[in-house]
Amino acid sequence: GYCKTCNEGWILTNYTCTECKEGSYAEGNKSKECKLCPKGMYQPNKGQGKCLTCGRYEYQNEEGETKCKKCSPNCKTGCNKENGHCLDCISGYELNQQTGECIECQKGYYSDFTTNNTCIKCPKGYYSSTTKSIRCEKCYGNTYSDEEGLSQCKQCDSSCKTCDNTNGKCITCKNGYKINLNTNKCEPCQTG
Repeated sequence: GYCKTCNEGWILTNYTCTECKEGSYAEGNKSKECKLCPKGMYQPNKGQGKCLTCGRYEYQNEEGETKCKKCSPNCKTGCNKENGHCLDCISGYELNQQTGECIECQKGYYSDFTTNNTCIKCPKGYYSSTTKSIRCEKCYGNTYSDEEGLSQCKQCDSSCKTCDNTNGKCITCKNGYKINLNTNKCEPCQTG
């Protein structure tokens, strides 16, 4: 008994059928060779006629594999099935277009769903004291930030009761002080 054709997933060599191993496949019933599963695909079983595609949060960057690797947990909607590069990033990270890596935002920066995978400097009046920030906090009370990208607020002048949180200029003064409109600082009231 000589074989002339084989089942899908098997190859015909010298009238004998041989089963393809895991990570490979043979289409149809006249295949002469088992082909390796391409990048982005896998096959955990032997004797198969096709390979399976890696899932949304998986990739395989080598040929002939039996399983997929997991995308970085910082990828938001998955990764490239052939190299693992993130398609986009979760909030608090920005995408390095060359490496496909999600890199955490530094202090003074933030990223969220509106920033298009880019870390943005906190605006004046706001700050971010931690890495991976998804928003900037407002400078409250007697504090301000007069430049973008600050990781902490600055103290207003000690004579101010309240100050503008974007420039530190006094808005109201402590008892016994009045605003000097030229310097925007509070000065002691004259007695008498």
